[in-house]
Amino acid sequence: MQGIRGTSWVGLFVLSVWATGCGGDTPPAGDAGPRDATIDDVGPQDGGAGDASVVDGGPLCGANCSGPPIPLDEIRDVVERDVCTALVTCGISRHVDVDHCVRDQELRYSADFTAAVANQWLSYDADAAGACHAFATANPCALVDYFLWLPDIYDLFEVCAAITGQPIIVGEQAVTAPCSSDVHCTSGGYCEDGAACPGVCAALGAVGAGCGWEGECQAGLVCMDDLCATPVAAGQPCSSVFDCAGELTCTGSPRVCTPRAIEGASCLAADCDYDLICDDGIGGPGVCIQERTAGESCTGADCAWPLHCYRTVGTTVGTCIPERELGMSCASDGRLCAGDLRCVNEVCTAPGTQGDSCFAGFGGDDCADGFRCISNVCYVGRAYGEACNDGVGACLEGLCRNDVCVPRFEVGETCSSNDDCTTRECAMSVCVDPLACQ
Repeated sequence: MQGIRGTSWVGLFVLSVWATGCGGDTPPAGDAGPRDATIDDVGPQDGGAGDASVVDGGPLCGANCSGPPIPLDEIRDVVERDVCTALVTCGISRHVDVDHCVRDQELRYSADFTAAVANQWLSYDADAAGACHAFATANPCALVDYFLWLPDIYDLFEVCAAITGQPIIVGEQAVTAPCSSDVHCTSGGYCEDGAACPGVCAALGAVGAGCGWEGECQAGLVCMDDLCATPVAAGQPCSSVFDCAGELTCTGSPRVCTPRAIEGASCLAADCDYDLICDDGIGGPGVCIQERTAGESCTGADCAWPLHCYRTVGTTVGTCIPERELGMSCASDGRLCAGDLRCVNEVCTAPGTQGDSCFAGFGGDDCADGFRCISNVCYVGRAYGEACNDGVGACLEGLCRNDVCVPRFEVGETCSSNDDCTTRECAMSVCVDPLACQ
């Protein structure tokens, strides 16, 4: 089993979804607004226990990355502020400022981390934490580049270790000792939970041991048919790409592990290498090629970013063109607007302001900075302590309570709904961290 909190992740929602879609206020007129993206989906981009591949080639700064040590009783506040600084500085978050962001969210596993150190399930390195904070301070946007969505505190620690080469935490729990996260276990172990909380640390499986996912097997093995196994070599049968060794892919009928096709090679029976696309019918169907450049023919998503494939109605082959600028035609002719421009009446138009119609989704909304889209209308964004539900303004983040914008409640505080809480989880009228043992 994966354990109460594993250290391998698969990306579903980008970080900006959480940062731009988590407002909790109601429409100024009192109508129900669009469902906000939640904080539930968290994790780093590259994942894997002990996976240093989040930084290609090893640590970015290593011994050259250092800063004053961060005491244990300060680290939670420091890393939350580092994340919020990145979100605000890099234009990802709708929060008014860093303080506004910090008051509205809480990194999951923060309480679990504090308890684990107190119980000696984890050891904590204040100097390594200082090195991570120094990197985050100097490179805020680089920090968030390693995440697809808002990380929990253990995710941050793992990425920091890859960046600096200095682990902030080390698991101290031996096999059969209690745990609530894989990170609590010593090297070579993982947290097996079953139906219990806490679970117990178990040894990573050798070839033939039972498993629920790859993280329960020893390094270099895969979990195949619920058993730890040696990765499948080229030409051998497979059921998914995760069965195959190295960079092999699982393709064909019957499916076998196959090397990825290089430029000019056929992609009818193998996936193209990562920096190539499979030609879909222009000049040589089924051949791996580079992405198409401006002015070249295209049929879909085969243009190099930020170009897009412009096709007239009724045609299958188009041309790679740049996105349209302010005032240019869009939409019905297949042309897309650049940046934060939106297509209104088939013309690329500036983002909406007070009273303009708008659309809000998991990727945010198309109102201008400083405005919120509620029930398809842009309203002036309000910070904590300012009025809301007045027909003019809406809270940029947090909640609208008694017609005033207020922060969400922290773990342990009273709540009436999930959206009341910084963790977006309310249980028995109390805000909780749903990923930690209660």
